[in-house]
Amino acid sequence: MSKHIRKHRWILGLIILSLLVFTTVLAQKWVQKTQSNTDEDLNGVWVSAVKNTNDPMLPTLKIYTVGNGGTIIYSENGTDWTAQTSNTPNNLNAVWGSSATNIFAVGDYGTILHSSNEGTTWTTRTSNTSNSLNAIWGSSTTDIFAVGNYGTIVHSINGTDWVVQTSSTAYNINGIWGSSATDVFAVGDYGTILHTSNSGTAWTAQTSGTSYSLNAVWGISSDNVYAVGDHGTVLHYNGTAWSGQSLGASITLNGIWGTSPCSIYAVGESGGAAVIYHYDGSSWTRQDDGSSDYTLNAVHGASIRDIFTVGENGYIVSFDPEDATGPVVCSSQPGIYDVVPVTAKPSATFNAVMDPTTITSETFTLIYYEGQEAHRVEGTVTYSNSTVTFTPSSNLTEAVTYHATLKAPDAEKGITGVKDSLGVPLGADYSWTFTIWSDPESDDDSGGCFIAVSHPAR
Repeated sequence: MSKHIRKHRWILGLIILSLLVFTTVLAQKWVQKTQSNTDEDLNGVWVSAVKNTNDPMLPTLKIYTVGNGGTIIYSENGTDWTAQTSNTPNNLNAVWGSSATNIFAVGDYGTILHSSNEGTTWTTRTSNTSNSLNAIWGSSTTDIFAVGNYGTIVHSINGTDWVVQTSSTAYNINGIWGSSATDVFAVGDYGTILHTSNSGTAWTAQTSGTSYSLNAVWGISSDNVYAVGDHGTVLHYNGTAWSGQSLGASITLNGIWGTSPCSIYAVGESGGAAVIYHYDGSSWTRQDDGSSDYTLNAVHGASIRDIFTVGENGYIVSFDPEDATGPVVCSSQPGIYDVVPVTAKPSATFNAVMDPTTITSETFTLIYYEGQEAHRVEGTVTYSNSTVTFTPSSNLTEAVTYHATLKAPDAEKGITGVKDSLGVPLGADYSWTFTIWSDPESDDDSGGCFIAVSHPAR
């Protein structure tokens, strides 16, 4: 095969993949959820889900939203909402839980509330600060942070007793997230970014590269973190430094949440109208938000299907149930026309949090052919942060084309298949090929390229 022909096949593959991704993004839309409990601004939302073995697409949800005037409303299906008694008139700005029965809400004047019974009762905790608290996050029940105005950070190791930490900033802190208790990021006004690697014993300022206020932070891992804020600011941290872009000067982004490196949502407002943006791993695209004229303040979810965003005047929007889908592979490696070494470890990234027990050497296979005879490559399978990796037991062979397959359930073959964290399966086998080809300038026929599509394995 000549280099000229290979080049054109490569370009065609990129065009097709781009169209596939673009079409998927455009298909997503959101719908308003009607609730009559409050017209107060809602500032925070937290969602969990319990697997439904009879119908994995319909889990039991636990949705908490909090807002001004001590507002707390709760739902188990996203349709029927109930007001809960918070026993505070103070604005509540954020909510977080380690589980549906261990929920915290924080707000103005140092307010911290806790519920251990799904909101039947809320108990006030002493925060040891009178400053407003804007966000809360924890790595577990024994490691919880709340942040707020004037550089306020409070920390608890039991959810009851809170200790004020030194942040070394006087600016308001608006968001907090961590990959673990020893890797926590906090963001705030004037581009403030703080980081701790020791549960808050010391907080270190990081260079954000912006002077715009940052309103929220969320990440996939310690080297894949996003912060959003005013002026359409989106920052990304790669484990070493922050880099940024703007989605538009008129845009204010207030919340961010996602399920994987290729499925992240940011919400806010532009010109007084709601905006919802989705990141597919390469670009941000505005989605159909239901034509709301209300600012959106926060977003959270329990899966790629069960996502809720809340905002002004009691406005609640959820992912359109008609768009509900199972997990899909959004990228796979080695990629199109890659120079692939013999030490290659094929991997694939899903748009969802997956059930790692369903991803094994039986559901993620690597084979090659000699004539019509298939030969299976032995190796180990690992899963982390929505990405699965196949590590061959020995080096692969030069000039051989390999076929990687992630398997969907197949009752006739006794294959349980790859499933997401709530038990929803991959819709069809996902297969891609690559050729071990160490010399990109080689003009023989051993080089290969592929278009990764979901199709039945050979």
